[in-house]
Amino acid sequence: MVAVNSNVPSQVWVGDRKIGTTPVEFPFNYEEEVDMQSKRQNYWQTNPATAAAVTVLSFGAYVPFSFIAVEPTIDSQASGKYLKNQFVLRLEAEGFEPSTNSVDCNGQEKLQINVTLNELRAQ
Repeated sequence: MVAVNSNVPSQVWVGDRKIGTTPVEFPFNYEEEVDMQSKRQNYWQTNPATAAAVTVLSFGAYVPFSFIAVEPTIDSQASGKYLKNQFVLRLEAEGFEPSTNSVDCNGQEKLQINVTLNELRAQ
């Protein structure tokens, strides 16, 4: 969520899209890169004495170990790098110089932006 406020009521634009008049809030969605890490797989572990006894009692039908992975583990971890997280914010108010700023979002839950517009000078 992005919240924009200014010293005077101003029209807020994000790129070519009009958002509203300050104070205003709007959603801005972007992505965070994720690092995938695979870990060693775990296999069934058995007791060799029990495995031998079950093998004899079942006439050789029991295999005392397994080459089939029971639990492959893959972990994902946030990398701290963000994608498509920039936008151009423009504020306009009659009798004031327009303000244009490039904004970067870096994982904030709510980004508060305060803009001060300067009065136009008489020529």
